[in-house]
Amino acid sequence: MIKKLGFSLAALALVAAASVPTASAKSPDAVSIYLDAPLVQGSFAAGTSGTTTEDFNSFNAGACPTTWGVGTITGVCNISSVLTWGGSSVGANSTTPSVGGAGSNYATTANNTDSFTLTLSAPSKYVGLYWTAGSPSNTISFFDGNKKIIELTTASIMELLGTAPTGAPDWLNIANDPAAVIASGAAGTSYKRAYYFGNPRAYTSNPPTAMSSVSGVDPWTYLHLFASGTVEFDSVQFSGGGFEFDNLAVSTSAKTPPASLAPAGFINAEHTVTFDANGGEGTMEPITANAKGNLPANTLTNSNAECAFDGWNTKADGSGTAYADEAEFSYETNETMFAQWDCPEDEVVVEEEEKELAQTGSANSSPLFATFALLALGSALLLLSRRTRRS
Repeated sequence: MIKKLGFSLAALALVAAASVPTASAKSPDAVSIYLDAPLVQGSFAAGTSGTTTEDFNSFNAGACPTTWGVGTITGVCNISSVLTWGGSSVGANSTTPSVGGAGSNYATTANNTDSFTLTLSAPSKYVGLYWTAGSPSNTISFFDGNKKIIELTTASIMELLGTAPTGAPDWLNIANDPAAVIASGAAGTSYKRAYYFGNPRAYTSNPPTAMSSVSGVDPWTYLHLFASGTVEFDSVQFSGGGFEFDNLAVSTSAKTPPASLAPAGFINAEHTVTFDANGGEGTMEPITANAKGNLPANTLTNSNAECAFDGWNTKADGSGTAYADEAEFSYETNETMFAQWDCPEDEVVVEEEEKELAQTGSANSSPLFATFALLALGSALLLLSRRTRRS
């Protein structure tokens, strides 16, 4: 079962499933999550190599067309015109914090039971979207093939942003609190949490000095997800009532997060270790994890009672990487562990004849002795023959 993820100011790893241990270090195969600066409504990746965007402004209000600029849609999806809960007042390529403006079209689910899936046109390494007026039931899931690799909810965003303001005075308190900030990737640069709440169209100044008068208690943020290593995004599922978003950006090429983004966490891809008896007997269940952990204790046996288990190796013949029983493993790759068996060597039987030769001398002297004996016998026969003729 997929565990709903939470962000961490300390950029702690996020967990894909309840049975998977939390990672303390990012692996090569991972998904990294970032928030943009408050009031930013577009993606830095727009206009760069391999990137396609969709701003929904070419669509009519009503049911979503099945074909978007970034992929195809299945499920219940609507296109809405400018409303309280969306959309952006700037283009998909805008990276400047912006307030005011007229708004634009945006995509949305209709009610709590609706969902739709965006199948991307090609496997992608980056997805960004302007998530507007986050509602409690909103959920977004990312898939690599048929495997769900990460699921985020509005609660995920709120864990980073903190408690929403209850009204204008509370918003002002949060805005004036020097500790109520989010650190960016740039040293010494942080963002006020209060600025992430409310529709930027209703702010009257930049930076804001008072709470937004439209959707002021809801989070609004541009969300970035980066896939690294072998991980790719193939589809995205949106669900929950009123999941509104705009300025979608998708890239088939890997992107490097700008320092201006605020790191929100990461999740390592899961990898599986399988176990091979390698001449022994029994089976062991594969272990799937996305964080460093210990291999399970060996339960395999050998029909030869004199053979003892001698750890694991990534090669059947023992020429690969060796791991002791219950050793630590990174789970950064899929691996097959082959059992290694320590068996007594077969004894070499020495023939009695060879033993005697070893005691009396080298076996190589035997042919020489025979040669001399034959020569002596031949000489004796020749001498006897001559004497017989003379007589």
